[in-house]
Amino acid sequence: MKQLLLSVGSIALLTFAFGFSSQDPKPAPAPAPAPAAGSTAKPAPAPAKAAPTDAEVISAQKPSYPLDTCPVTGEKLGKDAVDNVKDGHLIRTCCAKCTAKIDAGMIKKVDEAVVAAQMKSYPMEACICGKPLGEKAVNHVVGTRLVRCCTPECAGMMEKDIKPVMAKLDKAYVDAQLKTYKMKTCPVSGDELGKMGEPVNYLYGTTLVRLCCKDCVKDVTKDPAAIMKKIAAAQ
Repeated sequence: MKQLLLSVGSIALLTFAFGFSSQDPKPAPAPAPAPAAGSTAKPAPAPAKAAPTDAEVISAQKPSYPLDTCPVTGEKLGKDAVDNVKDGHLIRTCCAKCTAKIDAGMIKKVDEAVVAAQMKSYPMEACICGKPLGEKAVNHVVGTRLVRCCTPECAGMMEKDIKPVMAKLDKAYVDAQLKTYKMKTCPVSGDELGKMGEPVNYLYGTTLVRLCCKDCVKDVTKDPAAIMKKIAAAQ
């Protein structure tokens, strides 16, 4: 009987010890109370967006890059041309030796070439904000794309949220070029447009490319020169 009582006591002691050890010694802290009305406390700042990588800059800006010559030597860009990124801008040079010579003047040269190349086919008669483009209109360059703004102040505001701006401009390019687009087949597959469903309107730089399906988009980026040649011939 003594052994039995000892065993029961031991079990009770073990149960008590187990129950105590299983409790969280540090309970989760209660959520911070919301700031009272009229409080001057500032909310935590949103995390900063990561800057695009060089590869992302090249991919985004190369389709509408305006120069076919090296801004350093003036030589024609060939198969050995180098894609350089300077302060978020794509600068293409004829060789790696010219990379070290890239400066702010060359970025300006590319920007001026962007404006000259895209001004004639610019699809919007109003500012991106909807106001008329008047005497104070500015030619603002985003990457290698021209965006016309009614005032310098509007251009500054636009830069704070550029994605919807570019989406609106891209749609304007597509709508404008659909009116005169003459190619009836997909330049990648050769299939008749509309045979596989609604054609895909893809913008390569500022040029509309109509495709039979989304799968053909990757083939446009593989050999854009050949695709652009086909579209130019059809037009």
